[in-house]
Amino acid sequence: MAMNPREREIFDTVVKGRPITKSDLGEKLLPNYSETDLISFLKTEGEKGTFDRYLGSYRWNRYQKAVMASQLTASYFRNNQSLLVRDAPELNYKVGIFYPERWGLCPTSEEYFDKALHDQSVVIVQPGLAVKFIGRLTAYCYANFSTSGGTFIKNNWYSPVNPELRSSLEDCFDAGIRNFTIDSGVWGLMRAYKQHNPFAPKLEGLIKGIPTNLQSLADSDSWNEYRLKNREEQFLR
Repeated sequence: MAMNPREREIFDTVVKGRPITKSDLGEKLLPNYSETDLISFLKTEGEKGTFDRYLGSYRWNRYQKAVMASQLTASYFRNNQSLLVRDAPELNYKVGIFYPERWGLCPTSEEYFDKALHDQSVVIVQPGLAVKFIGRLTAYCYANFSTSGGTFIKNNWYSPVNPELRSSLEDCFDAGIRNFTIDSGVWGLMRAYKQHNPFAPKLEGLIKGIPTNLQSLADSDSWNEYRLKNREEQFLR
């Protein structure tokens, strides 16, 4: 069934590739739609295969693909090869696409991430997120993967949203645990990683080089002290 004019307007907004905020709903791009409208649209149209040709095309940028795939689940991709993803149905990660401007990432997030990788102040959340602990608490997605709650697209930034998820990440970091799995959580899609960033070619090697456990810091600070000293003070928790 073809999209009606209302659905077409939503679709045209999504594929523009511009990050959509809550202020767009009810004010700017989609004056008559709510957050629930767009989430429902992405899920319904995604499951119908509306986005398949876009997900598999090099024409569409990674942020656009991340929005389109956000509400699709692991079961969808088992029967559909429009996008190569790692299958993680045992995880229940919800992907949110609307967050206030205060959740936005600073222009130096890529540089902070490079420093965090060199400091080994990054935790790997299997199967595809590398969370940095310098600046704002945010994850770089290094592999496409799909869970029972949503799908993640590589080369995008995702921020942990719910307090339980954030606390779990911080507790593991403080304990020196650097590679683990968390069963559930809500992650907010923020923006695409800047591909022209000079650190991009080194990412894969640095991520693979993160050990599973770290016992101590060379300067004798605890990992908890390191985290508190390097967090973004302007981030509203």
